[in-house]
This record gives sequence, structure tokens and C-alpha cells, in this order.
Amino acid sequence: MRAERQEYYTPGTWAFLNTLVSQTPSVGGDLRGEELFAAGKSYRLAWNGAVTGPGFRGKRAYPADSPWAGRAAQEIDISIPLFSDGAGHTGTADLDAPGDRGSTALYREGRLFGSQATPGRAVFVAPAEEAGYRLTTEAERDEPWAPLSTKVSAEWTFRSGYVQGPSQALPLLEVRYNPVVDLANSAPGGRPFTVPVTVSRQDGPAAITGLEVDASYDGGVTWRPAKVSGQNGRYDVELRHPAAGSVSLRAKAADADGNTTTQSLVHAYRLR
Repeated sequence: MRAERQEYYTPGTWAFLNTLVSQTPSVGGDLRGEELFAAGKSYRLAWNGAVTGPGFRGKRAYPADSPWAGRAAQEIDISIPLFSDGAGHTGTADLDAPGDRGSTALYREGRLFGSQATPGRAVFVAPAEEAGYRLTTEAERDEPWAPLSTKVSAEWTFRSGYVQGPSQALPLLEVRYNPVVDLANSAPGGRPFTVPVTVSRQDGPAAITGLEVDASYDGGVTWRPAKVSGQNGRYDVELRHPAAGSVSLRAKAADADGNTTTQSLVHAYRLR
């Protein structure tokens, strides 16, 4: 359950770890992030807010300062935060928790190159020659403390070849939704509703060429196309909410370099 509180900090950069402990013996869903506070200012920070999904904010703690999805020499190392919150605080699946399960696979030039039974996490040793790749991953979360984003699935297409030196970030696209929701991660039902969306790329600025969004109001069984307006990675998605239930979201995005992504989030936020 989300709540509000007031805290006081000395100026500087603070690192935060928000650990969610389930009612089972496992621990999962850690959220991590850094915040910079200046003297004499007030800040309103949101944690655990919808919409939870893949995010690439910051870098990994281990190996230190490594990208979430990167390549060094012939090794493609994947550790994607599939459960990052709406503000971008990164959260990976808990590989030790029984409530988090899924898989990750890599395709090279259309053929399955390798797969691992871990959600968002895998390491592959690829040929040095540049080639086209498709990375897929999915995660299902069955925990009493996580009623939203119960199934996250995503795929990315990109090109990659041998990398000399430190690990370089792969050109994976990120789709982030920022709906106005209350402390229960609920939005008004029975009315039109606009969801701001941003599309960016893990390795830096990119020319985003398009975004398509579908919505589902029956847990991802059926999907309806939504009206999308905007450009340059910033968009508004117009939805028509039913009176109650939840909203699932599916997006397709691309950039001028030919990188693409398709992502779906089941039970992204509630309706009230």
C-alpha cells in the first residue's frame, strides 16, 4: 500500500533502496534510485507509482557502472529492470523469489541463439561479426504485495557487433507511461483519460519515429488501438476508461536507426 510522508535531508546526492517484503519467505521487487537535493528546496518524490515496466535509468551496481543491457567483446550481458516504477526507479525481477518467474531469449538473424529461464536476466557469447538481433523477455509476478504489472513482456530488435573495451549499452528503446493516479495507483473510470508517454533509448539520444499503443480492459485478452499524438519521443495517449476494473497497455515504438520494441503490461493501473 502506498502512503505519503515528509522527510528532511541534508543537501547532496542520496542513494535510495526501497525493499518490498512479501508475506512469503522471499524478498522481491527492490527499487533503487538516486536523488539530488539542494539546500532550501522542497521535493515531491513518488515511489512504487504506476506504471511499472521495463526501464533503463542509471546503471548497474554490479559490475560497477555497467549498462543494464550491454556488450563487451563478444559477451552480451542482460539484466533488464522489468519492474521499474513510474518515476523510473529501477526494479529487477527477484530470481530467488518463487513469485517471480519468466524467461529471456536472444535471436540472431532470425534464429534462436540462446535462452535462459530467468526473467530479464541472461548472458550470451555471440560471434564477433555484426548481425541483427531480437531480444525477448517476459516475467510473471504472483505476490500479494504486487497486484499491478502482473505480467510484463517485451522484445527489442537491434544490431550489434564486437565491442572493444568496456561494456557499451545496447540501443534498446524504453517506453514509459506517466498517468495521473492516486495513492492506490487508480485513475478515474467511466470517462476519457490521457496518458503521457515518453520513448527514449538506453544508450543516449535517438530520433524516435513512431509510437503505437493498444489498451485492454480484460487483462490482455482483447486489445483496442488508442489515439496517439505527439512527436520526438513525447506523446499523449487518449483512452476511454470503462467504469471499473484495470487497464493493460501494449506499445510498439521505433527509431530512425531501425531499432524497435514491443512491450505489454497486464494490469498496468486500476480504475476507480
